Amino acid sequence: MRAAGRIPVVARIPFRADSPVDYPSRLNAVVDEVTARLGLLPGPDLHGWFLSHRDRLTDGLHPDDPGAIELIRA
Repeated sequence: MRAAGRIPVVARIPFRADSPVDYPSRLNAVVDEVTARLGLLPGPDLHGWFLSHRDRLTDGLHPDDPGAIELIRA
Protein backbone atom coordinates (compact mmCIF):
# COMPACT_ATOMS: atom_id res chain seq x y z
CA MET A 1 0.00 0.00 0.00
CA ARG A 2 2.64 2.51 1.01
CA ALA A 3 4.71 1.72 -2.08
CA ALA A 4 1.68 2.72 -4.15
CA GLY A 5 1.42 6.03 -2.27
CA ARG A 6 -1.53 4.95 -0.14
CA ILE A 7 -1.70 5.52 3.60
CA PRO A 8 -3.34 2.65 5.50
CA VAL A 9 -5.68 3.64 8.32
CA VAL A 10 -7.19 1.03 10.65
CA ALA A 11 -10.27 1.92 12.68
CA ARG A 12 -10.64 0.67 16.24
CA ILE A 13 -13.22 -2.11 16.47
CA PRO A 14 -16.62 -0.88 17.70
CA PHE A 15 -17.89 -1.54 21.20
CA ARG A 16 -20.67 -4.12 21.46
CA ALA A 17 -23.13 -4.22 24.31
CA ASP A 18 -24.49 -7.69 23.54
CA SER A 19 -21.65 -9.59 25.22
CA PRO A 20 -20.64 -9.82 28.89
CA VAL A 21 -16.96 -9.69 27.82
CA ASP A 22 -15.57 -6.66 26.01
CA TYR A 23 -13.64 -8.59 23.35
CA PRO A 24 -13.24 -5.54 21.09
CA SER A 25 -11.06 -3.89 23.76
CA ARG A 26 -8.68 -6.83 23.58
CA LEU A 27 -8.60 -6.67 19.80
CA ASN A 28 -8.17 -2.89 19.84
CA ALA A 29 -5.04 -3.31 21.94
CA VAL A 30 -3.59 -5.23 18.99
CA VAL A 31 -4.84 -2.59 16.53
CA ASP A 32 -3.14 0.10 18.62
CA GLU A 33 0.08 -1.92 18.83
CA VAL A 34 0.24 -2.54 15.08
CA THR A 35 -0.65 1.09 14.35
CA ALA A 36 2.19 2.30 16.57
CA ARG A 37 4.72 -0.28 15.38
CA LEU A 38 4.11 0.49 11.72
CA GLY A 39 3.81 4.24 12.23
CA LEU A 40 0.29 4.37 10.83
CA LEU A 41 -2.19 7.16 11.31
CA PRO A 42 -4.70 6.18 13.97
CA GLY A 43 -8.12 5.47 12.57
CA PRO A 44 -11.44 6.47 14.06
CA ASP A 45 -12.17 5.28 17.58
CA LEU A 46 -15.39 3.40 16.90
CA HIS A 47 -15.06 1.61 20.22
CA GLY A 48 -15.02 4.80 22.25
CA TRP A 49 -17.84 6.38 20.28
CA PHE A 50 -20.24 3.45 20.62
CA LEU A 51 -19.22 2.89 24.24
CA SER A 52 -20.33 6.47 24.92
CA HIS A 53 -23.45 6.13 22.76
CA ARG A 54 -24.80 2.68 23.61
CA ASP A 55 -28.30 3.89 22.81
CA ARG A 56 -27.23 3.96 19.15
CA LEU A 57 -26.86 0.14 19.12
CA THR A 58 -30.26 -1.34 18.28
CA ASP A 59 -29.49 -4.86 19.47
CA GLY A 60 -26.21 -4.28 21.28
CA LEU A 61 -24.24 -4.79 18.08
CA HIS A 62 -25.79 -3.06 15.08
CA PRO A 63 -26.14 0.73 14.94
CA ASP A 64 -29.46 2.43 14.42
CA ASP A 65 -29.78 4.96 11.57
CA PRO A 66 -28.21 7.90 13.46
CA GLY A 67 -25.46 5.57 14.73
CA ALA A 68 -24.77 4.40 11.18
CA ILE A 69 -24.45 8.01 10.05
CA GLU A 70 -21.92 8.69 12.83
CA LEU A 71 -20.04 5.51 11.86
CA ILE A 72 -19.75 6.80 8.28
CA ARG A 73 -18.68 10.26 9.48
CA ALA A 74 -15.91 8.77 11.60
